[in-house]
Amino acid sequence: MKTLICAVLALMPNVALAEFSLEEMVGKWSGQGVYAENKSSAKMRCKIDFAGGEDKVTMTGRCASGLGAQKVALDLVRSEDGTITAKAAAGAPENKTKIDGLTGLPTEGHLVMDGVAGEDSIKMEFLMNADGSLRFGVHSIIGPKDGKSVIRLIRQ
Repeated sequence: MKTLICAVLALMPNVALAEFSLEEMVGKWSGQGVYAENKSSAKMRCKIDFAGGEDKVTMTGRCASGLGAQKVALDLVRSEDGTITAKAAAGAPENKTKIDGLTGLPTEGHLVMDGVAGEDSIKMEFLMNADGSLRFGVHSIIGPKDGKSVIRLIRQ
């Protein structure tokens, strides 16, 4: 059985900065929100660290709820055409990040990436808000499970 606990979307207005930047995400973040899977839901807390610069950021951390916990280790890489790709970070154990690859093109402070998690689908969203908070959302369809998370991350 495949399980993926997703970290995700903030509980605040969608007021974005003018331009999305990987470098703007660098730092330590923590926050809380809600994880929902099918008809169950639970409070979720996350601690996430983004390290790197403008063209590559490594995202590592952990999110946990009453429904379970998941470690994440992803490399977010910007290509020459501006597309950003997320893949399991080098050396990340397979059971920590079950993502084969996500891709997306950033727009006005917002990045939405789509891809696969094994044979299943996943959508990940980042939004830098004008107040400095980070909206991070994931919607995953893992077999019969439909999981969505909402997390508001604040820079520490």
